[in-house]
Parts: sequence; C-alpha cells; structure tokens
Amino acid sequence: NDVDVWIMAASLGLGEFVHQEMQAYRLYTVVPRLVDFIDQLTKWYVRLNRFRIKGESGQQDALLGLNVLYEVLTTMSMIMAPFTPYFTEFLYQHLRKLHPAYSNSSSAAT
Repeated sequence: NDVDVWIMAASLGLGEFVHQEMQAYRLYTVVPRLVDFIDQLTKWYVRLNRFRIKGESGQQDALLGLNVLYEVLTTMSMIMAPFTPYFTEFLYQHLRKLHPAYSNSSSAAT
C-alpha cells in the first residue's frame, strides 16, 4: 500500500532529522516537526486507513495496516522519549504488550 510506504518513510525521515538536530543542539527545530508528524499520522494515515484497519478490505490487509501503525507508533515513542518521557514510556509499555514475542512471565514490572 502506498500510504504504508509513505508513513514508514516519514517516520524514518523524522528519526534521522531528530538525530541530526539533537547532535547539533538545535532542539527548538524538533518539536514543530514532531507535531507535524503526529498531525500527518492522525489526519492522513489513520483517516485514510480506518476502514482497512477495521478489516473491511480483508483480514490480511487489516493486519498489514495494523503492523505498519504499530511500527510507526513504536518508532515515534523512541523519537519522542527525550521530549515527553512519561508519555512515551506509557505508550511503549502498552505497545510492547502487543508484540508477538512479549510474554507476561518475562516482564518484572508492568
């Protein structure tokens, strides 16, 4: 799906941008790009894929869309961690429970 490729490329591009800007100590440029990415994710990706994610175009396509959304949210939580540590920790702790390799017995604290 073209929209999946677009949002994955946008999240990876955002990660590279944040890394470069933090290396140069230009933190003031990062937050507007993060806000813009969240806006694109919610207004475009989720809106364009809402029926697909619900499974109206088939279970396989829904799982693919959900996997892409999972990857983007996980990447976003790592990118945003220096700026919003409590929110991103909350998000990451809930997202990791959805990962197939996660098991309750392996986690010491949830």
